[in-house]
Formats: sequence, C-alpha cells, structure tokens
Amino acid sequence: MKSFRCNLCPRNCNADRLNGQLGYCRAGQPEIASFCIHKGEEPSISGENGSGAIFFSHCTLSCKFCQNYPISQYGIGKAISIERLSEIMLILQKRGAGNINLVTADQYIPWIIHAVRSARADGLHIPILFNTSSFLNVEALEKLDGIVDIFLADFKYFDEAAAAFLCNTFSYPTYAKKAIQKMYELVGAVDTESSAATRGLIIRHLVIPGFIDQSYKILDWIKKTFGSQVTVSVMGQYFPAYKAVEISKIGRKLNRKEYMRVVQKAKRLQFSGWIQNENCDINRDENFINYGREL
Repeated sequence: MKSFRCNLCPRNCNADRLNGQLGYCRAGQPEIASFCIHKGEEPSISGENGSGAIFFSHCTLSCKFCQNYPISQYGIGKAISIERLSEIMLILQKRGAGNINLVTADQYIPWIIHAVRSARADGLHIPILFNTSSFLNVEALEKLDGIVDIFLADFKYFDEAAAAFLCNTFSYPTYAKKAIQKMYELVGAVDTESSAATRGLIIRHLVIPGFIDQSYKILDWIKKTFGSQVTVSVMGQYFPAYKAVEISKIGRKLNRKEYMRVVQKAKRLQFSGWIQNENCDINRDENFINYGREL
C-alpha cells in the first residue's frame, strides 16, 4: 500500500496510518497478540480440529466490560508484516485448522486483504472467518467481498443510550445494523446441517446483566430483518472485567435466570444456533447446545 487514510469504522478518523498517525483505535500497522488452534468457538466454527485463531491488537470500540481489554484497550501485541501474517495463516492450516479466524481485525482490513491473497497464492484453501464487533462502515465491508467466507458478527447493543453507556459510542446500533445486513448480502446464511461452516453469517450476542431489554430488541430485529435464516449464538459468559468492576449496574456476573429469559426468547423466535450451559464457559465445546434442533 502506497497510501491509506483510515475510514474503516464510523469514527472516520482519516488517520494517515502508514506514516505513523493514529486514530481512535490507536492502531497503526498490524499488531497481533497471539495465534493458536482454538477449540472453544461455536461447534461449526471449531469443528473437529479447531479454528485457526489470530488475535489482533486494538479495537474500534471501548466497551467498559471488555474481557480481552489487555489486547483491545491496552494494545498488548507485536507488530507484524503482511508476509508474516500470510505465513501464520499457512502455519495454522498445516496444523489442521478448519478455518482462519481473524479476531478483532476490523482495523486492519487493507492488510488482511493483502495477506489472504498472498496466502491463497501459496496454497491456503480453508475458509477465512472475520470475527467482528460489527462497528464498521459498509464501504469497508465491501472490500472483503471474495476475501471473507464466514462472518462471526457481534450485535452488542440495540439502543443508542445503552451503547453510549456501555461503550461510549451512541452510534453503534445504527452502523451495526447496516454492517450486519451487508455481511448477509455478501455471504448469506450458514448451512446449519453442516458440522463445519464454510460460508455464511453467524450473529453473536453477549447477554449483559441489567440490559436484558437490549437482548430482546436485538433478537426481534434479527427475526424481522432475516427471518429465522440467520444462525445466532446467545452467549452467557459475561463477568465484570476492565472498567465494569467499578460500575454497580454491570459490576456483577450474569445470573442464570436472566440468561434463560433471553434463551427462551430466542427459542420462541425459532432461531437455530447455540446457547451456553449453566457454567457459561465458552472455552469448553460441550457448553454449547444447538437449541434450533430442540424446537
């Protein structure tokens, strides 16, 4: 890349990142915290051999409860070249990964595109999964057409007031809706009959204590927008981290009753996808239950 002014996310910082200027997310050129075979994603993402996860540093959001805050907020990680990123993708494929899982890579889309194209030229053939907050401009997502096979998209908050309180970004709901619709346009729905996803959109939602109304509204919007075609993952692993430990409203764990109210809502809307069991531990595959097939 000879020039790049960053307007990937709706903050539209216009930062000249190739020349050291940083925007809101504090990301310059790509940095990663780690990469590994990850077996704790949803079953169709982890598959039998695990997902080839690459964890990127920084984030376009600043959620007060972020469970990955050392990476997302403090920028823990190491600078990496496009060539090395491409090499890591091939290493993960060689280790048996079912896909390449780009975790919080929203702020690095131009570099991602170059790395994927290079890796494919050198033999990468497994699906590319984009694990995103959904706080992206539609124009940025359009660049991923033909690059990304699977979108694992968060939908965090439905109302501006909730978004402003939880992540200081009141515009999140407006842009997330547009972004998720664009993702669906690009890749469609996941084949729920397949044990390993190869293409499509999965929408994730983390249930937050005291904000159950946001979960209801998000599920209603998904149903109204996509019907029951889109696969959803209702996550119950919330615990107070980062700034949440000092905020009374969100400074506690999610209780089982709150979580199951949202699960029942998802069942009534006849979604397919996954929930988590009573332990609410995403790092163990058996904690996912396909409630779509229970209906």
